[in-house]
Amino acid sequence: MGNRTALIFAFVLLWAFTSSVEGQTTRVASDKKVITKFESDAERIHVQRETLRSRVPKISVDATPAEIETNKRSLLEAMALARKDAKMGELFTSDAKKLIRKIIQTELKGWKRDELRKTVLQETRGVVLNVNSVYPPSRELVEMSPSLLLALPQLPRSMRYRFAGQYLAILDRDTGIVIDFMKNALA
Repeated sequence: MGNRTALIFAFVLLWAFTSSVEGQTTRVASDKKVITKFESDAERIHVQRETLRSRVPKISVDATPAEIETNKRSLLEAMALARKDAKMGELFTSDAKKLIRKIIQTELKGWKRDELRKTVLQETRGVVLNVNSVYPPSRELVEMSPSLLLALPQLPRSMRYRFAGQYLAILDRDTGIVIDFMKNALA
């Protein structure tokens, strides 16, 4: 009877371990699929942006601040027009939001997350986000932790992540236009 119980116990342990490993493999594979789609969609927007940038008149090396601002405004207007039908969730799909929240919770635990939440809420109070709107240039941009940036899906060089209140936004690096955002990122 003792050998039989030990054998059953060993079988149950083996089954539980195998199920756990299979579940982790499936989760990792599904996470990779979500990340691949997110990065592919971000790259598509980046290519569209670069195409628009190539159509905006170039500025010279010795351009004045006014010329630089005009160039920036031209790119912003071209992007807003090209993405006029863009909506929240284009990059932050429901699967991407779940994964990104999980990454944030893993990377920012305890006091780190509490401090970030406090800083973000304080520094970005009153910031309203809308796709294709411009992040207010007079408002603080709370920098992202390097370890968090490495853990999140990678963005093309023309985009950056930024927290604003309980939101995680993706902004165009040059124009500040909001490409997409998700709610309750720091929940």
